Amino acid sequence: MTDLSRAIAVKPIITYPREAQVGKTYLMTIDLQPEEGFEWQYEEEEYPIYCTVDSNLFSSKPVGEPVVVLHRFGGSYGEAKFLWFFHVFYGKLVVKCCGGGAWTKK
Repeated sequence: MTDLSRAIAVKPIITYPREAQVGKTYLMTIDLQPEEGFEWQYEEEEYPIYCTVDSNLFSSKPVGEPVVVLHRFGGSYGEAKFLWFFHVFYGKLVVKCCGGGAWTKK
C-alpha cells in the first residue's frame, strides 16, 4: 500500500435500489467514511471527492454537485446523489470517485 492510498483510505457507502423497473427513476447515494485508523494527512480541514456513475443499464444525472466532502475530524458533510432512469434489465455499473485538486500534505 502506498503512502497516498493510506492517506485517503475510505470505505464507500453506496445505496441504490435492489430491484428496479425499466422506465422508472430511482435515487442512488454515495458517501465515504474513513477506514479504521485513518489519520488526516492534509493541512486543509476538508477534502472534496468527486463521484461519477456510468452504466449501460441506465442514464444517470447528479442531484446537485456530485461531491462528497471529507472532514478532518471524521466522516463527511453528506453524500453525492444521482437519479437513475433504467433502460435495460442486465448490464454493468461503474462508480468512480477521485480527489479534487492539489492538497497540501502535512
